[in-house]
Amino acid sequence: MSGKIVIIESDAKLNSSLQDELVERDFEVEIFTDGKKAMAGTKKGGMDLVLLSMDIGGLNPFSLSNSFKRNPKLKDKPVILMASKNVPNMVKKANAQGMITKPFDMDVLIAELNQFIQVGDAGVQVIEEEEEGEGIELTENDAEVIILDGDEDAQESGIDVSDYRDTEEDGVPEEEDLDEEEEISLENSEIVAQNQDLKRKIRSTNVELDEFKNSLKIANMEREDLREQLSGITIERDELKTALTTTSKEREGLRQSGRSARMELEELKTSAKSVKIEKEDLKQSLSESNQTKDSLLKKKNSLSKKLSVIEEKLQEIQTKSHQEEKILSNQVKELEHKLGIERERLKQTDELYQTELDSIEDKNKKNLVERDNTINNLTDSLDKAQDERKEFEEKYQQSKDSLKKYEKTLVRASGLTEDLASILKI
Repeated sequence: MSGKIVIIESDAKLNSSLQDELVERDFEVEIFTDGKKAMAGTKKGGMDLVLLSMDIGGLNPFSLSNSFKRNPKLKDKPVILMASKNVPNMVKKANAQGMITKPFDMDVLIAELNQFIQVGDAGVQVIEEEEEGEGIELTENDAEVIILDGDEDAQESGIDVSDYRDTEEDGVPEEEDLDEEEEISLENSEIVAQNQDLKRKIRSTNVELDEFKNSLKIANMEREDLREQLSGITIERDELKTALTTTSKEREGLRQSGRSARMELEELKTSAKSVKIEKEDLKQSLSESNQTKDSLLKKKNSLSKKLSVIEEKLQEIQTKSHQEEKILSNQVKELEHKLGIERERLKQTDELYQTELDSIEDKNKKNLVERDNTINNLTDSLDKAQDERKEFEEKYQQSKDSLKKYEKTLVRASGLTEDLASILKI
């Protein structure tokens, strides 16, 4: 078996992939999906390496990683961080030994894990710096593994590497026994270390500068977005002002329309009242016409009675004087002839009168129907009602003229009757 690896990751799919790959390569795997459970489950130690996700829940991953270094059973175990992006000083803050960015290639991950883990009496070996003082940096298929440089960073991370050095260091002579070449070599080593530290600081400064530039670009872009949003808000405000002005004008127009509508309604009400008054006048006129009709019928009856009296008197005259009848037979015949003519004329006059009365009554009925229709259609067209009113007045005037003509005819009939009576007296 190659060693035991503890995986602390909340992504079940990634856990399954890592477990399959590591078990296939003879690694023993233990998985924790929660930070608190991981802290409780790893107290006794027993693992060779920890893969810690920065997206783990339940506990801050920085606190979890530093707690491993405070545990005597775990402080010597390498901790490799798994993060979605490379943040400066993340490894240092977590007191970890390296970091790999997601997503990563499994082969690259396994190769790097094998560098951290060596199975044997020595246990776990920490990879130290090369002769030139450079650390190991590998980039492949979007995967990046960073291994800390030399003793300085290991000590900053809280890792005691003295137990894992080759035992030959214990036999290094003291300074007083070193010759001049060894002193020069030590001085060169110190200079190289200082140069490496300076290079590392320069790289860190450059990274921070690039991040500051990116932040500045993002800030400028956000400022431009805010300017565009402010411009859009200003345009929307102007549009709202314009819309408010238009709404005020439309509201004023609606108010004026309402006033005009109320005035028209008042005019229609006034017209309706006048039409009702005219209707009452027409009813009264019709009543007067009916009274006139009754009066004419009475006169007709009176004339009929008078005619009957005249006929009775004529019979009496015929009875009283047979002789006078002979004498006056010719006169009577002439009178009878005249009386027949007058009767015929009176009959014609009576028929004409009856016809005129029927015509007047029909006209009055039609006028009433037309007036009722006019009232019902008043709301549709007031002008039409006024025109019909004029037509009705003309017809009514014609009716009055017809009545006057009929009255004249009656007067003439009365005159003829009086003439006839005077003739009969004679």
